[in-house]
Amino acid sequence: MIRGLFCGVSEYRANQQLPYCINDAKKMKEVFTENLVCSDDSIVVLAQDGRIENSEYIRELVRFSENCMEEDIAVVYYSGHGGIDERGDNYLYATNTFDGNDMTCVYFDVIIEHLKKSKAKSKLVIIDCCHADSNYGSEKQKFDTDKAIKDIYQSGITAVFSCRKDQESHPYYDNEISAFTQFFCDAVRYKKSYQPEGLYLSDLKITLDAYARVWNIKNESMQQEPVLRSNMIGTVVFPLKYPPKISERKKRGFVFDDFDAL
Repeated sequence: MIRGLFCGVSEYRANQQLPYCINDAKKMKEVFTENLVCSDDSIVVLAQDGRIENSEYIRELVRFSENCMEEDIAVVYYSGHGGIDERGDNYLYATNTFDGNDMTCVYFDVIIEHLKKSKAKSKLVIIDCCHADSNYGSEKQKFDTDKAIKDIYQSGITAVFSCRKDQESHPYYDNEISAFTQFFCDAVRYKKSYQPEGLYLSDLKITLDAYARVWNIKNESMQQEPVLRSNMIGTVVFPLKYPPKISERKKRGFVFDDFDAL
């Protein structure tokens, strides 16, 4: 069973509004529940109105991590602003981040801490936010995608980010959803990647990159290259609601002097 904690923060009291982010979380749930083995109850969408306090998010994260069982795949998805503090620690914005004198945000080490306690057999964090700390911080205080990804995957958690450190996330053409989330959802729905045993995350990433390349060709000023990192042996395999009996992927054989490869 896939269990998910999906969150899109659209409204901020002290930062630029991102109206499409809540749509991102809802769209992700729709695509997951239609194509993968999960239920309406197993995917929780936070911030239904686009607003959430950091304390509420952390409470839900703790509950989610504790409820995951050994046979589960735990997926944490976030769409919104990201930043980095003066110590170089990455965080995600909540609605109340920078609302007053206190630093009210969701630090990556908090997400990692609670996911590590989860019994889930596989853990995946998907982040759709740009590197820029928007109207706050200096050039040295921008969201560090490289560090965030390293911190996550070195903890045994697979990480997928919407873009590289020197890039930004952008809305899709209709401004109703983010470009990366659109790519990701399209990649989940791409049935030619399906295997009888499930949808391999490595195969999904190949399709994800293909959609991103088409976007980059058409949008030179809005380049996005999704990043995946994992230190797992093998890869995450999403169970499919309707798996194919045989693979649609073509197999090719190569003959070498010392061995054959399929």
